[in-house]
Amino acid sequence: MYDNHTSRYEKVTKNELEKCIIDTIFEVGKTKGIRKEDIKKNTDVGTDLGFESSDGLNFVIVLGTKIGKDIPNDMNLFVDDKNKKFNDVSQIVKIVEEFMENNKS
Repeated sequence: MYDNHTSRYEKVTKNELEKCIIDTIFEVGKTKGIRKEDIKKNTDVGTDLGFESSDGLNFVIVLGTKIGKDIPNDMNLFVDDKNKKFNDVSQIVKIVEEFMENNKS
């Protein structure tokens, strides 16, 4: 479960991970005027929220701290490099779930 006080995940559920990712997108996007209620599962971080690819680095750093994992800096969660498009929140959740499953400590 995610604990806001310790900023660590233990046996995180998909809903808890999604909440953490939405909270982190909101935190990173405050300077862009993003409102939390604008962030949904199908929200595209580029098209809908105005993030740029370079914003993904800050997101990765903040999210990694929150979940207690060192996410590689070259893992831009905002961008799907293969398809050359921005990810939506549900895609980011899926990528982070897979990363956490493959990097259990």
